[in-house]
Amino acid sequence: MKPSAFLPLALVAGFCLQSAPQARAATFTIQPLTEAESKDTKIYVSVPNSNFSSNLTVVSSDITDFRSLVQFDLSAIAGLTAADITTASLRLYATGLNTNALSNETSATVTVSPILTDWRETSADAGIAPLATWNAFFGTTPTLTFGAVAATGTVTGVGYFDWDITTLVKSWKDGTLTNYGMMLQAPGPLGDVGISDTDTPAFAPALIVTSPVPEPTAAGLGVLGVLGLALRRRRA
Repeated sequence: MKPSAFLPLALVAGFCLQSAPQARAATFTIQPLTEAESKDTKIYVSVPNSNFSSNLTVVSSDITDFRSLVQFDLSAIAGLTAADITTASLRLYATGLNTNALSNETSATVTVSPILTDWRETSADAGIAPLATWNAFFGTTPTLTFGAVAATGTVTGVGYFDWDITTLVKSWKDGTLTNYGMMLQAPGPLGDVGISDTDTPAFAPALIVTSPVPEPTAAGLGVLGVLGLALRRRRA
């Protein structure tokens, strides 16, 4: 038996350390790009029994009151558990501030709250869930409800803005809440934010979820191979 037939323990340990799996993030972007795929609308206090699909603009009650609803189909992340989710963000494209020309604010707060009951965007949609209207949420006998604020962000002008809704998406995945979407609102004062609702990918609402994925590695096999080689040499 020759001394060189054995690999030093330090070398084997070093091989293990250098070959350890490296984590990377898989990113899932959920972005419906047609009217048939999307479920979003806007409700307006002054037209309490209708809704509007032209945009997702939100305006605070001290000006007037627009609130918007958006729901994403989570089938693209059906294979992920709550524990698999690292981050989840709602990304919106703001078309600007003071879109109704009723204030001169340079920033505005927008909050995101979970909707707690099923709703329909249009009367032509299948099912018996209530049509999303102002009165359905805020009338004398509301049929739709929403929960506490899950995320808050500040819009400062035109561009992309993200809301961290990791906890909310995890709650949908672990069954704590059912995914009925989110309500966007501007609590004020003088909140008036234009939000794009379009089929153009660059400007459509998006839900972005990241999850860690181990890098493919032969570390385990590599170590066994090295040990096997040492044993074969020893027997020789």
